[in-house]
This record gives sequence, C-alpha cells and structure tokens, in this order.
Amino acid sequence: MPFFQREAIQARFKKRVDDIEKGYRQNVGILGPAGVGKTQLLCEFFQSISRNPKLLPVYVKAETIDGRQLLQQWMGAVLSATLLDRTLNIPKTLNGLIREAEPIIPKTVIAVKHLLKLLRQDKNSLAVKEMLMLCGTLARETEKKVVLMIDEFQAIEKLPASDPFLLLGKQMMIDKDVLYVVTSSSVDRAREIFLEKLSLLFGNFEVLELAPFGFMEMEQYLATRMPAHRWPDELMKFLFRMTDGEPLYLDLLLQKIEQMEILEFPQTVGSPALLDAFCQELFDRRGRISLLFEKRLEQCSQLAKLRGPYVRAVLALSQGRHKIIPIAAFIEETVAETRKVLKRLVEDGLVAKSGTLYHIPDFLFRFWLREVYQKRHASFLPEERILRKHLFDELNRELDLCSRMAEEDLGLRVEALLREFRNDGVEIDQKKQPCPQFAEVILLRHLPHSISSLLGRGSRGRWLFYLGQEWIGEPEIEKIVADLKHLRKIQGKVLIVLDGIDQNAKLIAQEAKLQLWDLRILNGLLDLYDLPKIILPSSQGIMNLTRSKNLMWAPWRKTYLRSSSVKRSGCLFCSLLRDKKDKRNLVLLRAVHHAVILNRYPYNNGHLMIVPKRHIGCLSEMNVAEKTEFFDVLEQVRAALVRAMRPQGFNVGMNVGDVAGAGIPDHLHWHIVPRWKGDVNFMPVVAGIKVISESLESAYDVLKFALAGESSLKRRSLKRKSKCRG
Repeated sequence: MPFFQREAIQARFKKRVDDIEKGYRQNVGILGPAGVGKTQLLCEFFQSISRNPKLLPVYVKAETIDGRQLLQQWMGAVLSATLLDRTLNIPKTLNGLIREAEPIIPKTVIAVKHLLKLLRQDKNSLAVKEMLMLCGTLARETEKKVVLMIDEFQAIEKLPASDPFLLLGKQMMIDKDVLYVVTSSSVDRAREIFLEKLSLLFGNFEVLELAPFGFMEMEQYLATRMPAHRWPDELMKFLFRMTDGEPLYLDLLLQKIEQMEILEFPQTVGSPALLDAFCQELFDRRGRISLLFEKRLEQCSQLAKLRGPYVRAVLALSQGRHKIIPIAAFIEETVAETRKVLKRLVEDGLVAKSGTLYHIPDFLFRFWLREVYQKRHASFLPEERILRKHLFDELNRELDLCSRMAEEDLGLRVEALLREFRNDGVEIDQKKQPCPQFAEVILLRHLPHSISSLLGRGSRGRWLFYLGQEWIGEPEIEKIVADLKHLRKIQGKVLIVLDGIDQNAKLIAQEAKLQLWDLRILNGLLDLYDLPKIILPSSQGIMNLTRSKNLMWAPWRKTYLRSSSVKRSGCLFCSLLRDKKDKRNLVLLRAVHHAVILNRYPYNNGHLMIVPKRHIGCLSEMNVAEKTEFFDVLEQVRAALVRAMRPQGFNVGMNVGDVAGAGIPDHLHWHIVPRWKGDVNFMPVVAGIKVISESLESAYDVLKFALAGESSLKRRSLKRKSKCRG
C-alpha cells in the first residue's frame, strides 16, 4: 500500500543492510503504535533481502500464544530461511522443515533437534539459550549474513527463562554476523528494554519511530488513494482529529467511502458520507474498527479472572478521569487495588501513564468506548436505531467542534490548556514536567513575527509562555530573550513553536533556560486534558525524519561520514600529536605516554579519546608503563568530565579493527562518552537522537580548564605523599 512506503526508514534500513555486508553492524529498532505499518515494513524488508544472495532473512512473529509456541516459531523461521530460493512449497510443520533443511544445513538442524530434546526434558532455560544461538549457527554454516527480524519483540519476555532479554543481549554481543531488526507497538516498554537490557557496547540499537501520519501526509495519502474525490478542508481536519492520522483507521474508513456510488467525477466527499462510514465502522457489529476495539477490550480478560475492574478503569479514562482517586471511586476499588489495575493496563499497552496522569492515547478508541460500548451496555432496550442515531449526532457535534476550533485564536486555546493544569506532574520526552495550577492566565503582549506571550500566576510562582506560530529563527529568538529581561521572578519559561525552530535559535533558547514545546508536545498535553488538538498544515510529519524531534542534529558528523570514504595518507593521530597547535587539533592533555583529544565528530557532549603517543594498533603492543599510565589518565579524564559537565554515567570502550567499526584502525584509542538519563543507546550512529548543545570550541575550553585542575590536584597529592615518605 502506498501509505506504508516510508522512504526515510527504508533508506535507513538499506544503509544498515549495506553495513552488515561490509562487516559493520548497527541493529535497528522500529517503534510505533499498532496500525502504523511496522509489520508491512518488515515484510517489504524481507522481500528485498530474500533476493540478495549474500544475505539470509529470518522473520519471527513474537506475539504467540505462549513461550513454547514462540520457540517453535523461531525454529521454523530459521529453517525456512534456507528454503526460500529453492522451493515455493515450504513445509508447514517443524518436522517437515527439518527433513527438507537437513541436507542443506545439517549443523543448524542438529542444533534444532538438540533444542527440541531440551524442551522434552523441560530444560526450558537451556532451550531458550540454544534458540537464541540458532541464527549465529546458521550464519557460520552458510557463510552468509543473517538479518533477524523480530516483530513485536517485547513479547520475547514470555519465553520460559528467568531473563530472556539478558540472554538475548549476551548472544547479540557474540553474533556479529547477525543484524537484528525489531519492532514494537509497546513503545514505552521497548524503550525500557533498550535502556536496561540491550544498551550494549557492540549490540546497541538505532531507534526509529514510525508515528501516524501528520496532517500534510494524510492529505497526500487521500489525494493518492482517492484521486476521483475532493476533500473539503473541514472534513479533512475532522478525519484527522478522529483518527489521529492512524493509517489503519484511514484505510478502513476510506474503503467504506469507496464502496459508495460515485455520481460524478471528480466527486466531492460530503459530511453525510463520511459520518456514515464512521457509523458503519464504529457501530455495526461487523464493522472492522469495532471488532478491533472489541478484541482490544478482550485483553482485560487475559489480565485477570475478574475483568470487571479493568474494563471499568478503561471506561473511567474514556470519560476524562485521569487521576488515581477519581478512577478508584468510579471502579469502586481501593486506591491500592486501583493502582495495581492501572499498572497492569499500562504494562499491557491499553493505557499510557504520563507522570501522575493516566490516559488512553487513541482518540477514536476513547470515543468508541464512551459513545458506543458504554451506551450499548447501559441501554435497557434492544433498540439499536436509537443508539445509532445518538452516535450520528455525537459525530456531528465533533464535526462542528472541529470547525469552530479551526477558527479560534491559538493563543486562546493555549490559555484554555493552562487553565486545566492542577499541579500535575506529566512526562514530556521522558522528562518530568510540572503543570502548576494557575489562579490567573493573562495575555501579556504580541511580539513581531506572530509571537504572543502569556503569563500564568499561581501559588507556585509565575510562568511565562511564548507562542510562536511561524518558523523561529535567530532574530525571533533574540527578540524573545530581550523581552525576557523586562520580567523578574519568573519560575518557569516555555517557548511553544508550532512551525519549527532553527537549530542555532534552539541553542540560544536553551542558554536562556527556555523549555521548548513543539506542536507534538503541545498536542500531547491538549489530548491529555481532553482538549481538541491543534491541526496545522505543517510539514513536521514523520516522513520528514530530518526534522523529527526524536532524531539527533549533529552536522559535523556529516563531514566525518563524507571524509571517511576518502583514503588518508599517514596516521591522523600521529599527525595531530606531531603538530604543536593543540587547540586547533583539540588536544586537551599530553601525558608521558598518552594524549587526550576531544572528538571532532562527537556522539555526545564531551566525547573524548585517549590515544597512545606511540603508533600501535593492538593491546598486546602496549608496554607496562603505557598500561599503567592509561588508567591514571582515564581517571583524570573521568574526574574532569564530572567537574565540567556533571554526567550521570559514562561509556568507555574501544573498537579494534575495521570490522569492529574503528575509524582509525591502525592506531589504538579509547572513547570516553558522558551519558545522561534519557539516552537510549550507546553511540547511536543516526544523524538524529539529540542536539549536541555545545560547540567544540567552548567544550574544549571548559574541559581544558577542568583537566588542568585535575592535573594540579594530582601533582599536589604526589608532593604530599613524597613529604610524608621523607
């Protein structure tokens, strides 16, 4: 289908496949809500790889009945991979696959048979461990690279082992010829797994988010999908509001409209046709969206024997109860029991938790629960026509509301949001964000370039909000910073950018301690407080990954990537160390045997390298003095980074050889990368996961000063020790 052709993600995947063929591996994780096309993308990847004679694709659907079925699925997927280019009649049973594959991959088949024996002996943990080794065995036996695709990989935790992800992480470190591509609809759980279980030195994941369509993408999709139909602007906004741009919902609704009689070309889509399509899909018992939502509610039965509290909790959320005490009152349970119910619903993906608030992110599901499911179950009469008429009226009200919101001033809509705050704590981009209650919200002034400011006063101080409705560049941010100087005693400062912000302007805003909310964050807050989202014809859709806030901006890495393809004459490190212009070469410290260099193409602020002065390419070539000094220098570097940047952790590692990803393989060097909470991967190689907020020059000056201080402390310590000995 056209809307599943996510070109940017496909291009990124192709790059990773090219890398694994050359011996360098970067695993890929694709996250996004159900229905956005992750499985379709994997199927397309599978088809493209199956035509490459150097690669073997293995597709595992992890959502199975239980762990034992997942083990069977995994074994079958591995065995099937070698039969793809030989026959179209691939056996449907595991025994049939074993018979067909044994002459081709006897070693892998022996491993499968041993795994089955372990299962018969109830040695489940050993069986899981051997299952995870199968792809590595297949790669070695066939001398091909294996691309292992795991759909909904978070379901691996159902495997019969104490910690399946720990076992997976260990195996990933070993299997360098296996590229892992995983998907997950449980975005928060997947991020937690990446952070806690799979944040490995040589097994890290490049995380790509596949979100629903933005408004412009949906508009393009409608034009491509239904070229004989014209869509009025107000109907497109209504469709976007109801579906949140979810491709699956759009596809099912448009199929209904396409089945209606076309009277003229081009035909203008009218509101009766669209509302009727919604009624058919949401109300009719055979409506596919209705069946999907019924199936979603059936998950409550799997959570507990008594599903009542779980269903009632979901209904409470659909009616706007977002805090635990009102939810407990609605479901008639204690607060402690309600907390357990909500925790299970969050773990199962039916409900999302944002700080102290709970909500159902899917607007159409919320609407169906409130206007169809609850009304149908509360009715005393088996009269469907009345309920259907009620649904049609509610859809009309939503359409009228959407039309009114399109005309309303955006400043008033932000003001309405601020008035809903009740000293709540929510999470924005995995960071806690206070939402203080304001006794008063006033519009202060209008600045040039469609920028307005609002002031909120409350018991927790004064907060200032700037709303930029157009692109924010350096001149605009400088006007905002100048305006800030006229105000005193401001507790919090927020800049809301609806059409994007220049990267340099973003750095200036961060220096002025302005929090940045883009349209996605603002709409997330509006949705959390049951207010209509702001729909703008913006180009900030997920197809344009270069502008996505989930991706890193690191322009200097482009220079490195381009230059990496050009062969250098001589060793770069030796050349830098011979030159005495340390600041230009970013040399921070020269010890007796080592130098400390600031990485010119950093993966994070303060990314340093410790480089031996001698030109050596292997650890075994280091002498005792060099090995001893290395740890002294490493501790100096760590202490200096703590003093200058206060990181919450570090990654210290080295890549030895081309195949391990070493940029300069002939000269040994160690990377020291500061880490802060919110990082998902170690050294993600995408141009994209967060902004490098310090220039190299300023980072050099700060770290040079900090290292000088550490060297001075060390010298004084040595003097005191020598005096004590004397």
